[in-house]
Amino acid sequence: MPVATDGTLLPDDDWNQLERYADAFAAARQSGPVANWESFLPPVDSPLRRPVLVELAKIDLELSWRSGQRKLLEEYLESFPELRPAPSGLIVEEHNIRKRSGDKPELDEYSRRFPDQYPEVEKRIQGQSPHLSVVQTKRDERPEPAPPTTSAPTGKPKAPEGYVLIERIGRGNFGEVWKVEAPGGIEQALKIVSQPLDHDSAQREMQSLELIKKLQHPALLATLAFWVIDNRLVIAMELADCSLRDRLKECKQQGKPGIPADELLTYFRDAAVGLDYLHWQKVLHRDIKPENILLKKGYARVADFGLARAQKGALMSVSFAGTPAFMAPEVWGGKACEQSDQYSLAFTYAELRLGRRPLEGADFVSVMTSALEKEPDLGDLPEPEKVVLRRALSKKPEERFATCVDFVEALDRAVSTEGSIPRRRVAPLASQSGSVSVNEQTERTAHRLEAPKKPVSESATFREPSAAPAKPTVWKPPGPTTAKKSPLPVILGAGIAIILVAAGAYLGVKMLSRNGSATSASSSTVETTKKIDTQTTQTKKEPPKEDKADFLPPNYVPADPKEKLISINGKKYHRRIMFRKAGQEAEFVLLQPNSGKPYYAMTNKAWNSLMSAFATDSPGAIGKDIWKSADPWLPAVNMTVEEAHRCAVWMGGKLPTTEQWDFAAGLAERPASAGAAVARPAPRAVNVDHQDRSSAGINDMLGNGREFTRNLLSGGTVPKAGVAAEGDHVILRGRMWTLPLALTAADLAYERDNPQRQFYGKASPYTGFRIVIEID
Repeated sequence: MPVATDGTLLPDDDWNQLERYADAFAAARQSGPVANWESFLPPVDSPLRRPVLVELAKIDLELSWRSGQRKLLEEYLESFPELRPAPSGLIVEEHNIRKRSGDKPELDEYSRRFPDQYPEVEKRIQGQSPHLSVVQTKRDERPEPAPPTTSAPTGKPKAPEGYVLIERIGRGNFGEVWKVEAPGGIEQALKIVSQPLDHDSAQREMQSLELIKKLQHPALLATLAFWVIDNRLVIAMELADCSLRDRLKECKQQGKPGIPADELLTYFRDAAVGLDYLHWQKVLHRDIKPENILLKKGYARVADFGLARAQKGALMSVSFAGTPAFMAPEVWGGKACEQSDQYSLAFTYAELRLGRRPLEGADFVSVMTSALEKEPDLGDLPEPEKVVLRRALSKKPEERFATCVDFVEALDRAVSTEGSIPRRRVAPLASQSGSVSVNEQTERTAHRLEAPKKPVSESATFREPSAAPAKPTVWKPPGPTTAKKSPLPVILGAGIAIILVAAGAYLGVKMLSRNGSATSASSSTVETTKKIDTQTTQTKKEPPKEDKADFLPPNYVPADPKEKLISINGKKYHRRIMFRKAGQEAEFVLLQPNSGKPYYAMTNKAWNSLMSAFATDSPGAIGKDIWKSADPWLPAVNMTVEEAHRCAVWMGGKLPTTEQWDFAAGLAERPASAGAAVARPAPRAVNVDHQDRSSAGINDMLGNGREFTRNLLSGGTVPKAGVAAEGDHVILRGRMWTLPLALTAADLAYERDNPQRQFYGKASPYTGFRIVIEID
C-alpha cells in the first residue's frame, strides 16, 4: 500500500484516486510541460491534494531530467508553497533521478539544502528506509533473488550472469530493451525497467509478470525469466525481428501509404488469436498498438504486458493507463473490458492501413475528445472494410464484435475474394503430454481463420451494427476433433424405420375398419373443428380500453403513447413525457425517490436554442439574448439563477432541489464515471450520443458543467427577493468540464456538507441548469 507524505499508509480508495490523477498528468506531460497543474489536482481543501502534488512533482522531475532540464526541488517548492516542508521521499526521489540521468549528487549537498530532513534522507538513500514497497505483495510471490551480475561496459546497465549485452534496440518512458546473448549463445531481448522497484511503474510491471508468467502461447511473445538487479526489474524475453511500427516505416519508404491489406491481415490473424487467448484466461492487455505487435519469421506476437490486468468483471473499473491515442472511449471513463482491447486492435489496423491515425489530436485533451465524440476518418478504404472497422471502433463496447477473432474474420471477408490472399496455416507444433496443448489450440483456431471456399455476398455479410447487437460471448479454444463415423449404422437404422412405419399403417387401417370407414372419421373431425371455430368467434373479447394518465402538464405530450403507464400510489403516469413549445422539444423522465413525491427530471441540461426560444417568447423576462448567436446545442450558461428559474417556470417546472438532483444522478447505482465530459477545453453538446447516463436515463450529471439547484446557502430557496438575495449563495451540483475527474459518490457526499456555491445575482460561463416538474 502506498505511503502518504506524512509516512502513513493511504487507504485503497485514496490510492486509487491518487493513481488516476497521476496517470492523467503523466499522459498529458508526455506532450511537453504542463502549464496549469490545477486541472490535475484535487480541491485545495482535499486531504489528497498534497500526496497528489508530491506524485506529480516526481513525474515532472523525472521527465524534465530525461529531456535535459536539470530541475531541482526548490522550483516546485516555490510554485507550490503547500509542499513545504519538502517530504523526505520527494528529496530521495530527486537524488535517484539525478543519478539515473548521469549526475553525481553528493549527500553533503542535501545536508545543506534540507538540514531538517537530512537524517531521514541519508538513511533512505543508503537503503535503510522501512518504506520500500508501494504495493503489498505476498512473500512467496516476490521474484527470486538476482543471480550474480556481470559488470557491463561503461554506460551499459548490468546484466544477469551469463548474459552479454549486444546493443540497445529500444527505449521508452519506463525502461529500455537490449539485444543480448543468453547462456548457450541464444539471442534474447532483455528489458530493464528504469524506475526502482519501489516505484509505481516498476510495481505495475511486477504485477503484470505475476499475471502472465505462466501463460504460454505461440501468439504471445514469451517471457523467459526475470530478476531484480540493483533494485531494478530485469526481464528476459523472446527476441523478435521488428514491430509493426517498423514495418509501416518500411512500407512508407517504398512509396506505399501503409501496409497492404493482404499482408496486414496475416499478422492480425495471429494477434487476434493471442488476444482472445488472454481474454479466455481473464487477462486484459490494455496497451495494444503497432509497437506492441512484434514480428518474428513472418508471424506476429502480442508483446509488452506491462499494463496487463486480471479481468474481474464484464466491465471492470481501471485506473487511467495505456497509450491515449489507442484507448477505447470507456477506458477514458475508468472502465475496461475485452472489447477495449479489440478497439485498440482495430485502431492499430486502421493506422497501419492508412499510414495515419483514424482519429487525430494535437494534445491530450483533443485526443480524448476525438475518442469520445468523433467518428473515425477511414479515408478511401473500401466500404465493406470501413463497415467492419466502424463496428470495432464503436463508442459503446457492446456494439463491437464478440471476440477479436470475429473482428479479423469479418475483415478477412471484407477485403478478400477467393484466392486473392495467400493463406498459411500455423506449422504443427509438439503438444505437451497429458492434455491438448495451447499450440494445438492455436493451430485449430488458425483453421477457423481460413478464407471461405465460396465468396460471401456483400448484402449477407457487411451490415452496420444494429442498436442492440448480440451479447458478446467469451471465446474459448475449440475442443478435440470428433472422429468420422461409419455410414453403416445409419443405413441399417433407416431400413428398420421403414419396416416399422409400414406395420403401423397396416394396424391403423384394421382398427378404422372396426369402427367405421376412414371417410366417416374424417367427416366427424371436420364437424368438430367447425364447432370449435364457432365457439371461439362467439366468445371473442372486446379490446381493452386505453389507459389514461392522471397527470400531464400543459405543453407536454407522452414521449411514446404506446408505452405502458406506471402506477404510483394508485395513480398512473407516463414514464417519459415531451415538452413542446416555441419550436423546442425536451424530454423528461419520471423518477420515484425512496422517500418523497415522484417528479419528472429533464434528461439533458438546458441548451442555447432552448434558452433563446424562452427569451424570444417571454419579452422582458430576461436580459439580452446572448444565447441566440451561440452554438444551439451546447449547454446554456452565463445566466443568473433568477433567469434560470424564469425559464423553468416558462416550461411549467422548477429548478431541482439538491435532493432531487442527487437522486437523479443515480451515483449509488453507477459508482464509475464512464463517458463523463471532463478534462475538456469546452463543453459537450447535449444532442450527442450520451455515455454519461444514469440508470434512469438522465444525461451529463457527472461532468459537462456545474448546475443550479434552487437551494440557497442561507437555507431558503429560489426565488428570493430583496437586497439580501444579492449577498446569498446558490448551491451548485455537477462538475466543470475542465476538471480531470468526474463526479463520484464520495464527492457528492463531501459536497452535501461543503457545497459548491455561486453568488445569487452572478452569472458564470461554467454553470447551467436543468428542470424538474413536481407532481402534487
